[in-house]
Amino acid sequence: MNRLILASALSLIAPAVMAEGFSAAAQTMLAEFAKSTGQSSLLDAGVPQAPVPVLGKKLEGKFVLVYQPGKTPQGIKWERILKEAKIYEQAVTELNAKFSLPYDLTIEARECGEANAWYHSEERKITLCYEETANTARLLKKQTKPKKNADALALGDAIHTLLHETGHALIDIFNLPAVGREEDAVDQFATLTLLKSGESGEMAAQIAAMSFFLSGKESRKKHEKLDYWDEHSFDKQRYYDILCLVYGKDPDKYADLVPKKLPQARADQCPAQYEKLDAAWDTLLAPHRKNPLASTPSAK
Repeated sequence: MNRLILASALSLIAPAVMAEGFSAAAQTMLAEFAKSTGQSSLLDAGVPQAPVPVLGKKLEGKFVLVYQPGKTPQGIKWERILKEAKIYEQAVTELNAKFSLPYDLTIEARECGEANAWYHSEERKITLCYEETANTARLLKKQTKPKKNADALALGDAIHTLLHETGHALIDIFNLPAVGREEDAVDQFATLTLLKSGESGEMAAQIAAMSFFLSGKESRKKHEKLDYWDEHSFDKQRYYDILCLVYGKDPDKYADLVPKKLPQARADQCPAQYEKLDAAWDTLLAPHRKNPLASTPSAK
């Protein structure tokens, strides 16, 4: 941003914010940047940008799955379970059948030291932590009988997580517009993708919803503060949002969700919401598909 653009932007800020000190500080920061780099803007400095795909140009990149060895007993366990289940392999195969990328995107399953998953644009990588699936299994044991089935059920949430992070990657790589919170949008992408993949995908979506419900319940029991500033919706909101899409796709099949799990007032809106969001994602992704009829990633 050069000084002329910076001055124009500052002139649009409310007078209360446009104090002399703020303006001077901004100018000082810009001057220091120019002095230290010899460049007048971040653009001139050549800050690396991910290549932008051009419509009509043949793309040859693909999704590449990598497992890193687990180091702790928990990590070793979940590396083994995920490899044996092959849910990531199936998803990657189907994603590659559906999309071509401007460069290879690594999907790395590994032990992270925390229960988490993320997409990193500059590294061109999705990271899926063994601890995240382990934590889901721990939560599901509270609702599962027999408890030993929780590990298998947690794989449903694992595939939802992979698709959630894939949604972030597709938005970034293809410069897709995300109106509203991107975290909500990619939850929708993951859930809609699963719901199109048959009953196993529908089950995976419901497992993901249950994991958010149980996570929220545990947080309340621990009296954890709500992070109102966070970019994610609250866990219980994500629970209802996923169930709404499940019900909205097939209200007759999932009529038992109402009103026990999904209030009637929300359920009434879900069929229209499903149709609208499904059409929106289809429209956004249509120019980037190899084949509009290609299958969608599913869960076992």
